[in-house]
Amino acid sequence: MSKKITVVGGGPAGLAAATYCARAGHRVTVLERAQEVGGRAASRTHAGFSFNQGLRALYRGGPAESVLRELDAMPAGTLAPTNDSFLWSKGELTALPVGFVTLATTGALPARSKLTAARVLLALDRAPLESFPDAPLRSCIESLTDDVAVRRLLHVVFSIATYTKNHELVSARRAIAQLRRAARRGVLYLDGGWGPMCTALRERALAAGVTVRTGATAAAVLGDHVRLEAGEAIPHDACILAIPPRAAAALGIGGVRETEPILASCLDVAVSKLPEPRRRFVVGLDVPFFFNVQSLVAKMAPPGGALLGIIEYLGPGERGERATLEAILDSLQYGWRDHVVHAQFLPRMTVAADHPRGGASVRTALANVFGAGDGWGDEMLFDGALESAREAAMLAATVRSATNAGRVEARVA
Repeated sequence: MSKKITVVGGGPAGLAAATYCARAGHRVTVLERAQEVGGRAASRTHAGFSFNQGLRALYRGGPAESVLRELDAMPAGTLAPTNDSFLWSKGELTALPVGFVTLATTGALPARSKLTAARVLLALDRAPLESFPDAPLRSCIESLTDDVAVRRLLHVVFSIATYTKNHELVSARRAIAQLRRAARRGVLYLDGGWGPMCTALRERALAAGVTVRTGATAAAVLGDHVRLEAGEAIPHDACILAIPPRAAAALGIGGVRETEPILASCLDVAVSKLPEPRRRFVVGLDVPFFFNVQSLVAKMAPPGGALLGIIEYLGPGERGERATLEAILDSLQYGWRDHVVHAQFLPRMTVAADHPRGGASVRTALANVFGAGDGWGDEMLFDGALESAREAAMLAATVRSATNAGRVEARVA
């Protein structure tokens, strides 16, 4: 039986969930408060440069790639190389230990620590995931070694994989699984940024029969309808909230757990010339940042130009300073200021709506209302966004129809 399904939020998770539901034969409406779909994944073009909202990469072999291929929306991109990767400490660069060869040659660790690091990295790669404690990542790292230098290196490596320095808020098993995925399958940098992927998802949704309404802001969600700020009531049999859990709670939805967003300050700079082409990927040991020139790999800049990207991981309540990131760029790409075409600074960018702590659910207190996005479900980052979208779509498509809020059973996630 065909159901009316409303999706609140027109980012990748909302568009993916809507497409799954529509392909299953349901009548689907997407409500997006902005004038364009895409959410945080939307990108824009300036003078031939493709600007994402901060540095972004698509992990190969995870749920996100699976969903994109199922929906025929897999974007073009290039696998990121692992060479020319450096660790920055006290203004000096040394090889980033991404394998046993670079581990042997790096100056990031004293000689006595290298064997310890090799043993720990081997265990992280090969030991059964269940052998690691289902505990916060910080305590897991402390249990792996007493060597302070190795611990510092592990925190840097895991920050790259999780986009956060707040390792007390991250599930160790989920972080290790993410690290393994990156090491074994690699990550993709997308041609044209993430905008073409958002466009493809929108096109697949429309082709499946989804109605996409932009400039439509939800004010409240009940069991049988969504009420817009303008007063319109949109009836539904099921609803998918492709918005952060905090936003869902603000719409009156119960059964949503407390979240702590992953935050970063992001500086992207388009330059007409790249001063130091070999310094493609640099991570900070003393300062929690990473720097990347994705345009050396993916098609994101016009011929001769380059797009520099640097992010600083933030803790709760912190806000980034542009001058801090510019000073690091001065050290990594001296002379970049003479070639600036355009710059974009985001002092407090939401990377994900929650840290991957484990135990999250797409269910809410209403039996026919589900969540989707990177703050819902049990995966992390973009994998979490699209995996939860697929799960929420499956549940919404099979839920019992409701004709009014009173007939919808309350259910706590």
